Amino acid sequence: MKRINSHERDFVLLTGACGFVGRYLLRDLLLSGRQLAVVVRSRGRHSAIARVEKVLAFCEETAGRPFPMPRVIDWDLCDTATDGINRDELDWLTQNVTSVLHSAASVRFTLDSKAGEPFASNVGGTRRLLDLATEIGPIDFHHVSTAYVCGDRRVTAFENETTLPTFKNVYEESKFLAEEQLREAAHEFKSLTIYRPSIVVGDSKTGYASAFQTIYGGLRLASTMPEGHRNDVESLLEWLGISGKATKNLVPVDWVSRAIVEILKQPILHNKTYHLTNPKDVTVANLAAAMVRAIQKETDHWQSMKSSTSEFFATDDIKRVFLDSFQNYFSNDPVFDRNQIIAALPKLAVPEMSSERLERMFQYAIRQKFMEADHTFNPSTNDRTGSIASSTDKIILPNRTPVFPVAWSLTIFDEPARSESRSESTRKLHYSFESSRSSLDQCGDDQMPQVFVRRDALDLLVSGEATCESAMRSGQLVVMGPADLLNIAILQFRECLDSPFGQALLADDGLSNLSFEDNLSLCGLGGER
Repeated sequence: MKRINSHERDFVLLTGACGFVGRYLLRDLLLSGRQLAVVVRSRGRHSAIARVEKVLAFCEETAGRPFPMPRVIDWDLCDTATDGINRDELDWLTQNVTSVLHSAASVRFTLDSKAGEPFASNVGGTRRLLDLATEIGPIDFHHVSTAYVCGDRRVTAFENETTLPTFKNVYEESKFLAEEQLREAAHEFKSLTIYRPSIVVGDSKTGYASAFQTIYGGLRLASTMPEGHRNDVESLLEWLGISGKATKNLVPVDWVSRAIVEILKQPILHNKTYHLTNPKDVTVANLAAAMVRAIQKETDHWQSMKSSTSEFFATDDIKRVFLDSFQNYFSNDPVFDRNQIIAALPKLAVPEMSSERLERMFQYAIRQKFMEADHTFNPSTNDRTGSIASSTDKIILPNRTPVFPVAWSLTIFDEPARSESRSESTRKLHYSFESSRSSLDQCGDDQMPQVFVRRDALDLLVSGEATCESAMRSGQLVVMGPADLLNIAILQFRECLDSPFGQALLADDGLSNLSFEDNLSLCGLGGER
């Protein structure tokens, strides 16, 4: 679609525009007529502008109309090694920005000691944006937090409450600390408005989601259940180790975005804290029932997904990584006070999380194999061909591969830039790491551990912005092979990421500077990050 040029000087500075909630905020702000600047970091080979173009295409497709290209500020809020935004950009922001909407966040529930997440993003990133906002001048600051800053609450959680609670995980703590530092600096702003959504799930009309965390983890783990038990709600609950009596508070992403934009548009509603929560909870038993129905209706997609994950979950240790990441989300939620959000938006009803809506949401996740709709990665094809690639290219990276005790293979699903001379389909790059120990070098291809990873996920893994555990949970990293070698393969993959080979991939000089037509073979000597 043809882009529209923007001229007015009343800009909202949005962070997190490439995220799940952020892309809806981007669309709805543009629909409301607001002019936008977005803070987006370049990621691996993907420039900030290219990432915004991709999200803007989603906005235009779902809205059915063209939008102006936002002003793109290429800046990593978590990069403390740089000085921040340059002088020219700062001058432009000072002259044009009147509001900041901070939706960027790390949704990580266990501490990554190496990257410092989620505190690096949620506390440090908020601090840097706060500093930028004070340099810009008096502005309205809008912050997307979480209803779970209330911590392990057994009674009503109030919208205005700021008491230090007991936290169930580091994500809740990091978001609480982010709120605290904003309140301490509130005198620097014209207003400070805080939005606290509960568990954000797929679109109320389509089920669309670009991230599949929290409750979606239960659906993914269901693929490990024995045959004959997946049609039984009680068996599913027992397998997941959760109680069907607990209640959860779910809100569709489209409603969350619309509520934020409606409040942002009306200055009289600023300077308050709002619980963006659902007045009606959903029982975990109803969630499990919706999962079962979705599995039944998506049998073909489910079997395809199951074949790629059943061996991956073969050990209890790996299964525990998934269980630990979402089980807190299946404990009882508190009652969330909604007085202020009801008074502000009395006519904006929260869509009921009906059985049909939940089912549609889970069906979408299964069809997408827990990945964004515009990606075609499908690790379930054992023959490395299938419908996901037109060719498998073997390339060589001399002197860049570490030595490992177990033979294994790495397949990267890479989406090349569009051009007239090259296929637009997903390309698979395949590396074989041979063993340095002859005693373990006798297994055939069908016994060799296989690691499948998406190229954009690999960028995050090498740079430390994501962990193997989070990539496994989201389905962007899949490991297959004999059960007794899976953990070893994961450890070897992590070590590979820290090697010069991994750094070469991040810098892109290992991919773009080699001819894909050469079809050379790599024999590296084939172990954690």
